[in-house]
Amino acid sequence: MAMIPPQQLESEKSVGTSSLVLLQNVYHATSRLLHNLLPSPLTRIYRQQQRKQQQKWREPPDQSTAKTEWLDGLRGLTSLAVCLAHIVGGTHPDWYFAYGDGPQHSRSWMKLPIIRLIYSGDAAVAIFFLISGYVLSSRPLQRARRHHVALLHSELASSVLRRTGRLLLPTLCASFATMLGAQMGTFSCRPPIDDGHLTMFFVLARSKASIFDQILSWLREMATLFRPGAGTDLDTPDLMYGVQFWTIPIELGASFVIYLYILALSPLRQAPRLTLLAVSACYFMAWARWDIALFLAGMFLADIGIPKDTIRQAQPFNTELERYNSNRLWPVKSRLLPSRRLVFTCLQLCLLLGGLFLASQPTLNAATEPEPWATLNAVVPSSFGPEQVGRFWVAIGAILIFYVVERLQFAKWVLTRSLLVDHLGRISFSLYLVHNAVMSSLGAWLLTQLASRRVLHQEAHEIADGLTKGTGEWDVGIWVVICIVLLVSFWVADVFQRFIDRPSVRVVKCMEACLVAQVVDKEEDVEWL
Repeated sequence: MAMIPPQQLESEKSVGTSSLVLLQNVYHATSRLLHNLLPSPLTRIYRQQQRKQQQKWREPPDQSTAKTEWLDGLRGLTSLAVCLAHIVGGTHPDWYFAYGDGPQHSRSWMKLPIIRLIYSGDAAVAIFFLISGYVLSSRPLQRARRHHVALLHSELASSVLRRTGRLLLPTLCASFATMLGAQMGTFSCRPPIDDGHLTMFFVLARSKASIFDQILSWLREMATLFRPGAGTDLDTPDLMYGVQFWTIPIELGASFVIYLYILALSPLRQAPRLTLLAVSACYFMAWARWDIALFLAGMFLADIGIPKDTIRQAQPFNTELERYNSNRLWPVKSRLLPSRRLVFTCLQLCLLLGGLFLASQPTLNAATEPEPWATLNAVVPSSFGPEQVGRFWVAIGAILIFYVVERLQFAKWVLTRSLLVDHLGRISFSLYLVHNAVMSSLGAWLLTQLASRRVLHQEAHEIADGLTKGTGEWDVGIWVVICIVLLVSFWVADVFQRFIDRPSVRVVKCMEACLVAQVVDKEEDVEWL
């Protein structure tokens, strides 16, 4: 028997080892890819089970974000409302009119006030702007209250860079992906229920003669969308690659206004600062700049909501009254504490109901709506045009809702204890960016297939009424389509958040680290937001 040389044995062994390592690397890469494509709640549950099996204690929650988790939940619910608003606009356009109003004069219970907030895009956008103003100004206002001038200026400089990249990079990626889908004919399917109201709710882009022409069309739209002064035009444009992108330049411009106000008002005491903020918000609202007014209102609410124990070293409370008064600008007396608590709770609930009602302003036909909207719209400033008159009371209602939710512990508990709301908060921005593309491709195709099979033998013009006419199989089919579109939108937004949104945040942080000089403050800094 011939002997095999040792060198050949070592060579064959090294080849086998390298092949095994290659297969292991391919297996791990494929596993990571499939793991990232799964919905976040499933992967989170899987990781929790792994921790339990390994008997590892879960890390304590980050205290710097514990007080703002409810904002993520509120942001997630508003993002879902925007998604439903665009879907409902394509399946039940009559719901955008007031109860008993519209072409069909339908009286569906889904058109009632407060209930219609489930799919009210105007109210959701208003709350979005309030949250942005609140979050952007909370941390700098704390710096101003502690007189950390160097840190305040440094963080404002870095905030400008982070905010710009945070809004632009995911938006450009989402619109670019939509452009590629349009070139491949993804949005060529049009439902047979278009009655003139649907064109603003679907992606309008169509396939061009070549990919070069498609890219040029996309570049022209992005240049128009982010042109200087784009945030001053509050009319919803007919964007080819997603009508929801119209709020991005408005968000960016209003963010710069917030940074300017922080820089100008930070040296002032709290009382004059709040006064100037309130006067400025009223001024912008009077001139129909409801977007900037909402940002300033969010800054106002952030200023009055900064706990006092973040400014000075927290001391132990001797009585419950001291604990109650510690976070209030106007302390109350001990003998009136129980009664005032009851009065304040009743007042907050009344404000919440009033805010919910005002935020239920119908979207279409606002100038000639039935009572009580006709009376309310009569006192709206004349600077609001016929198309924007409904924005006034929606903005007022959103401010009332946010003010009450910030102070109701039960509302915060609801917004932080639900797995669905928590997941929506994580993917809120991604869902806002991608839902229209999913609805305009998969949703339009499903509606077309549903209509072609003649599930319910109705005419095409009757389909636009949705649930307002009959309860047949067509209505069931529409709701099945809506559920499918929502689930797929959640999944696409989850994938987009992992592969685009999170890397964009890391890229922006790297740019910030390279461009912004670090400022070290010798005083103790207590993080809150």
